[in-house]
Amino acid sequence: MGEEDRIGYVHVWRKLLDSRVWNSAELLKVWMWCLLKASHSQQWFPVDTGKGTTEVFLDKGQFIFGRNSASKELKQKPTTTYKRMLKLKSIGNIDIKSDTHYSIVTICNWSIYQSTEHKKEQAKCQASDNQVTGKEQASDTYNNVDNGNHAENAEKNSLVPISKKKKLEHSPDDYRLAELLSELMTSNNPSRKPTSQAQLNQWANCCRLMREQDKRTIEDIEAHIRWSQADEFWKANILSINKLRIKYDALTLKIKVSQSEKEVHDGGIERW
Repeated sequence: MGEEDRIGYVHVWRKLLDSRVWNSAELLKVWMWCLLKASHSQQWFPVDTGKGTTEVFLDKGQFIFGRNSASKELKQKPTTTYKRMLKLKSIGNIDIKSDTHYSIVTICNWSIYQSTEHKKEQAKCQASDNQVTGKEQASDTYNNVDNGNHAENAEKNSLVPISKKKKLEHSPDDYRLAELLSELMTSNNPSRKPTSQAQLNQWANCCRLMREQDKRTIEDIEAHIRWSQADEFWKANILSINKLRIKYDALTLKIKVSQSEKEVHDGGIERW
């Protein structure tokens, strides 16, 4: 990172105080380092491959990671740095995609927390609810105090009717899960239509309902999303958070069966 790249700032949200990262000073240090390393604009970045130099495209919120160079900047052992990066990945703060010569780290929800456009979007959403549709489906404004993004209408397949005047708040974790499903669906089908901002907010609200009404945890919902999109049958059937909610119990049973079969296989027990 050159001197010119150090100009500027990143947003640090107060929600950090309630996060799992906050409980570890060393993990917090690595997390802040990631935020400061992330690119604030799209760019091509030169990478030394040992046999020459190649250019890697970086989107906003991404950076090139190497455990040796990172450990020098963080003044930690390379293995320690890498373990803490994997910890950040496991709790959903970052994603890491590795190649032969380098890894690309992506800050999850970068566009939510670092975008300067969120204030403009928040101002646009101060108007009252839209008129109901032809079928008189109630519209609603989702007010997320953390990211300022809003959706105007609940989908027709929402499992719980939403009152017209009530404002519902989904958390950053809810939104992260909505983005996760969208990203995995796109990975499985690159030609799919991108998920709209309104759709992501509606999915996030459905995650909120799963937590508050169905008593699911963020970790369990994420596990169900990842498993469903890795399974040949379920990835073709779970195409929204709403559908995930409907099939949640069935998925839970399939995951348990899959885990049991894996344990039998790993344990070297022959099945008849």
